[in-house]
Formats: sequence, C-alpha cells, structure tokens
Amino acid sequence: MERFINNLNYITGICGTVFLVGVVGFRLHQIVQIKDGAWVSFAISDALSVLLALLFGLIYFLSRISVSKELLIAKALFPSGRIPNEFSYPNDRYYITAAVFSFLCFYMLLIWFANNIQLSSMMMFAVAVIDLRTRYLINKGYLKIFTDPKYAPSAVERGFQEIQDRRAVATWYLFQLPHLWKEAVRIAGCGVAAALAILGYISPMGRLDLLAYVFLIGTLTINEIITQRWRFERDRRFNALAAKLLSAIYERTHYADSSVSVSDLGPSLALSDGQARAAWRYLSELGLIKNYSAPYSGRINESGAHMMEKARREPQQPINLNFFGPVSLQNLEVGQMQNSVIQQAGAQSTLSQSISFNRQDLDDVRQALELLEKYINDLGLNDAAKRKALALVATLNAQLADDPDPVIFKQAGRSLRNIIEGVIAGLVASGIQPPIWSFIDSVFKRLFGG
Repeated sequence: MERFINNLNYITGICGTVFLVGVVGFRLHQIVQIKDGAWVSFAISDALSVLLALLFGLIYFLSRISVSKELLIAKALFPSGRIPNEFSYPNDRYYITAAVFSFLCFYMLLIWFANNIQLSSMMMFAVAVIDLRTRYLINKGYLKIFTDPKYAPSAVERGFQEIQDRRAVATWYLFQLPHLWKEAVRIAGCGVAAALAILGYISPMGRLDLLAYVFLIGTLTINEIITQRWRFERDRRFNALAAKLLSAIYERTHYADSSVSVSDLGPSLALSDGQARAAWRYLSELGLIKNYSAPYSGRINESGAHMMEKARREPQQPINLNFFGPVSLQNLEVGQMQNSVIQQAGAQSTLSQSISFNRQDLDDVRQALELLEKYINDLGLNDAAKRKALALVATLNAQLADDPDPVIFKQAGRSLRNIIEGVIAGLVASGIQPPIWSFIDSVFKRLFGG
C-alpha cells in the first residue's frame, strides 16, 4: 500500500507542477504586453495574482511533503504491532486515490482563480477555519491516545527509550507550540482580505483589491514561514535520534572485525525499516560508513570513527549527524535520554566508553541473575516492581543465550539495576546475606553503572 501511495504522490506531483507552470505562463502571457522588446503594461494587481498563484503552488507541495512525513512520524510513536488505526494507511485504494486527487483539484482551483481575489480570499478563509477545527481535533486525539495504556510502550519492550524520546518531541510539537493561536491569526488575516476584496467589489473605494491581495499574501506567507520553522525544528529533533544509528554502528564494528546491517540495528533502535534505510543512506552520503556488497550492510569507516570520537570528547561542538544540518551531542538529549547510547556527557553518561562485554563479564551476569531469581523475594519488592524485574531478568537471559546485542543488553541491565540497587544497598548495610547481595551489586555497578 505504501508503494501505491508513493506512486500516487509522484503522479499528482507531476500533474500539479505542470498545471502550476502552465497557469503562471498563461497569466504572464495575458498580462504582459511587449512591443519592440519593451514591456508596455504590467498591472500591479495582475502581478500580485501571479505571486498568489505561485504561493498556492508552494503551499500545496509543502503540504504534500508534510502529510507523508507526519504519517511516518505518527507510526514511530507506538510499539510495533500496536499502532492505532488512525495512523495506519487506509486499505481502500479508491478512497485514497479520490482523496489525493481531490486535494490536488482544490489547489488547482485556487491557482486558477488566483486572479479573482474575492473568491480566493473567501476560499482561504474557509480553509483556515477548517484547519483550526482540524488542529483542535488532532491535538485532542493525540492526547487521548498518548494517555491510553494500550498504546504505551512497556519498559521491557525493545526500543522503549527511543519511542519515549520521540513521544517527547511529539508532545513538544503538538501541545507546547501555539498552533491554535497561529490558525486563529490566519483566520483573521484571511477574513480581513476577504472583507476588503468584497468591499472593493461592491463600492468604488479606490483599489481595495490591491490591499486585499497584500493582506492575503502577507498572511499566508507569514503563516507558512512559522509553520515551516516549527516543522524544521520538529524534524531536527526527530532526526537527531537517527544519529543513534551511527553510534550503534560504531559500537558494533569499530572494535571488532565485523559488519552490521540495517536489519540488525533498526529494530534495536526502534527505527522502522524505512527510517533505518534512510539514515543509512544519509550516513553513507556523508562518507561516515563503509558499504559492503549486500544492500544496507557495512561498518564504520575511519571518518565515521573519527567523528564519533571527536563528538564524545567535545559533546558541545556541532557535528553533521542530522538530516537538517549540524547538531551537537549535547543537543541530542530530547526528553529523558539518560540511558540512551548517545547523549550529553555527564554524571549519567558513558560516552567515554564503548559498549563491550568479555566472556568473564557475561559469566558474572549469568551468576548474578541466577542468584537474583533465587532470592528475589528477599528484596521485598511490590508486585509491579517484581514483575518488571523478572521480565528484565528474562530479557537478559534471552540475550545471554546467544551473542548479546550490546545496546539491548546494557539498557536492560541498567533498567534492572535501577529497580534493585536501593533495596540491595539496604540489605548489605543490614548484614542480610551480604556475600550474595554484595556480589550482585558489584556486578551490576561494574557492567551497568552510570
């Protein structure tokens, strides 16, 4: 279905471009008279109508890009297999085709009637009112879904922290930015333009149509600038998370003669296949990874390793790990990312270390987990904490059954340590089986410490 939608977007994009160029060329041919190689007339109102047509075309293409991107973002805010129906692609191809072409036809009408300021301003006033209502419903719907436990990621699920990080960005974008006020100002601007256009049409009060054009073009331009700035910052924050892919490649290949692939790393970082492939292509274009013959597989190269090591030494210096320009490791902290593999260096950071475990480390963890399972009732945890601790023990044991993924292994270990650390300290201090608890405590502090 996604391929069908992409093909549909490609077709409508070509249709929209051809129509826009054709209409603008036709209007210019109408309004510009050339005699002996010189312009004879070029009415200001006609020039403004052409500018408005171009602005409508720009808004249409930016809207198409935004819709596709926001659908991908929405699906990345939920655990795999538990994406709300509202954020899934419809399965009815006829419905999708009708919706996409209806959107195209509406903007074709706007472009064609850009020389009629009365009709254009009234149509945009109606659009602004509808958009305000839509934005209100979107925020209300997201708030309801975000607070629904059915769609919330579990702490023991793969990619829990990454989903939480993306939700933090989405929360900032949806609820902390004044979207409703922006839409209200757009309604006011389009309303003033419509009133001036109608007044100029029914009364001989000078060239009010020119003023109407100025108000409408100014309102739409300012609204689009603000919208794109907010989207740019949102995308910068989201795509900063994709820098984790480079960090994961570095951790897995820099200290070992091995390669990795998108299929290995994407799921562990809670990146969809498309997101992981896009990030891989971007890193490849920057010359930070070495590609192997198998698609989307390779290892860190010298440039990538140098960049990661420099970024860890100087976390406040900007580096080009972002799809939209420089970003520093310091600025990669979005929401709560204390346990992320890439974060600002600090008290809770391990940026100066690589994530690697030798055979003795793994044996110590196995023994610690066996003891913890055997004596877990002595910790006196409540039911919820005990269930979570046992689930994390199971995750670690599953990793130990094969070659453990260092990112998942360390994240699960840290989460388990956060649950048991305080209780174990109390048991050791009170002298209750100190050899057992001291051993468990030392293993978790040494291997999963901050």
